[in-house]
Parts: sequence; structure tokens; C-alpha cells
Amino acid sequence: MSETLKIVSHSVIRNSSISVNGKMDFTSGEKDFKPFIKGAFRHYDLKYPKFFKMDNLCKLAMIGAEVVIKHSDLGNISKERIGIVLLNRASSLETDRAHQKTIDSRENYFPSPALFVYTLANIMAGEIAIKHKFQGENMSFVSSDFDAELTQNYVANLFATNKVEACLCGWVDFDEESYESVQYLVGVNKSKNTIFDNQTINEIYNAK
Repeated sequence: MSETLKIVSHSVIRNSSISVNGKMDFTSGEKDFKPFIKGAFRHYDLKYPKFFKMDNLCKLAMIGAEVVIKHSDLGNISKERIGIVLLNRASSLETDRAHQKTIDSRENYFPSPALFVYTLANIMAGEIAIKHKFQGENMSFVSSDFDAELTQNYVANLFATNKVEACLCGWVDFDEESYESVQYLVGVNKSKNTIFDNQTINEIYNAK
């Protein structure tokens, strides 16, 4: 692809706050994740009841994606041409632990299908795809650290091979009360949006 890939919009969620394109968009006095993310859900007026059935990783991914998509123009792009590529460190470990507790004891064996469905990290991308009806490439990686190069190379290849026209990507990690979401929408855009490269991705991730 000869046209330059751009980051159309990005969001960062950490420390009970959400920023959009480098500007604070929502903040909460709640230090615990559950009341914070519930407050964010109400703040953005999502009206999506399924949200409350999701595990914490998916809730985090969903809010980060909602903010990015809200600030991106996807109107002329087919849903079949919009991809999702996400990475994290802990995979679905929090839900894995909860599921393990339900099967540890023969006497108290009570596995829940509603819980089990969230024991794969790629469910976070799946939930976003379901809500927004995105049908393009859908991939989740587990990495020991935030990896801008992996994301940039993989997503750039999707565009180069004409598999997508837009791609929501980034890092969404949740482990106990430690959480972080850095998501961005990549597309071919001739405006003054930020160029999609390793340096820019790292600058977005490391921004305070």
C-alpha cells in the first residue's frame, strides 16, 4: 500500500482515568476498577446491557474501543473490512483463576458456562466485534510487555495484503486490580492525523 497509514484516534485508560487523543475525557475518584468502569459506562451512555455480564478484561477493552470508535469516521468502510488486533500480558488469567475455583473441589464442583466463555484472551476482541459487527481480521496476542513493533508489523501487513481498510488495535491488560488499555484506530487518512509507526505508538503508550 502506497498511502501512509495513520492513527485516526486513540484512547488510554489507566489510574481511574480515560484520555482521548491526548486529552483527559473522563476521570473518577474511584480507585477500585469495578466502580470506575461502571462510572465510565454510564458517562459514555453506552446502553449495552451485555456489558454487565462481561469479565473485567472485556469491560476494559469495550470502553477503550467505544471511545476510539466514537472519535473515528468509519461510515464509508464495510464492516467486513474492519479488523481488530489486540495484545496483553495476563491473557485471561483473572477469569482463569475464578473458573479454577469452581472445579477445584469434587464436593463443590460448580463450573459456570457464563464464566468459562471468558477464559480465552481473544474474547475481548470478540465482544467488540459482536457489538460493532466488525467482520474483518480478528487477532489477539499474548506478550510479556507492550510491543509496538509486533503490532505495527502485523497491522501494516494486513493493509499491505488488502485484508482491511481500518483496524482497531492496541494493548488491553487486566490482572487483579492492575489494568491498562491503550487502543487506537488505524486507517488510510490524508488529513493531519498521526503517522502509524513504532515511535508514535510508544509515545501514545508512554504519555502521562
